Amino acid sequence: MNMRKVIFRFALLVGLFTACASAGYAKPGNATLWEISKDGNLIYLAGSIHLLRHQDYPMPAALILNRNSAWIPVIETYLTTEPIEFVIVGMGYLYGPDGLLTQLKNKGYTIKQLVNN
Repeated sequence: MNMRKVIFRFALLVGLFTACASAGYAKPGNATLWEISKDGNLIYLAGSIHLLRHQDYPMPAALILNRNSAWIPVIETYLTTEPIEFVIVGMGYLYGPDGLLTQLKNKGYTIKQLVNN
């Protein structure tokens, strides 16, 4: 993938998530776009909004842990391949003690906020 396509996709994602945040879909103070890197490789991880029914909450803790943990090998595979990848998951995957950001940080990845709304 050439650099022009990477820049275009990145700009498109930033615009999309900035619009979602300004429309009130993202929690204030939480980033919706992250750069994950290790050993010179990187991916972009973005959170989207998924609306569930009121009766779907709270979700069982085991479901959240297993759901989030299942993404880790996928993300680690993306980090070892070219080109730069974009991963979009629900916001619930990102935060908390079992969230992707915490799990990746605990594995030694560098986590950098790119959009903070």
